[in-house]
Amino acid sequence: ENGFPEKASRLLGRPYSISGTVTNGKKLGRTLGFPTANVHIPENKVFPKDGVYLTVTSFEGKSLYGITNIGTNPTVDEKIRRAENFIFDFGEDIYGKEIKIEFLRFIRGERKFDSVELLAAQVKKDIETAKSYLE
Repeated sequence: ENGFPEKASRLLGRPYSISGTVTNGKKLGRTLGFPTANVHIPENKVFPKDGVYLTVTSFEGKSLYGITNIGTNPTVDEKIRRAENFIFDFGEDIYGKEIKIEFLRFIRGERKFDSVELLAAQVKKDIETAKSYLE
């Protein structure tokens, strides 16, 4: 809950993860060049602090790196808390499929941007940051 997935991994003996079915969103990420696999967050589940994380997404025997935003996407005034998951170098349609998201590292807190263009620029920086952690 405090944004320390590395510590959670040490305590659990494995990365903290969530699972869920990929659902349709507003498709804003797609229009910005970052299509996301959205997973609804049940209210009874403990979830990481709102923000952006380096993650691994697993489904159908594949495990792929990406970034995941936990929160309500305040830039476009969303109200529903969800995991918006962008998988690096991936273009398959996975709507309706079950995925598992493992949280590896906190990148930054969620914040409201003055425009979707500024949001897109920050997402590019978040991807660069996440990929630098993988090196």
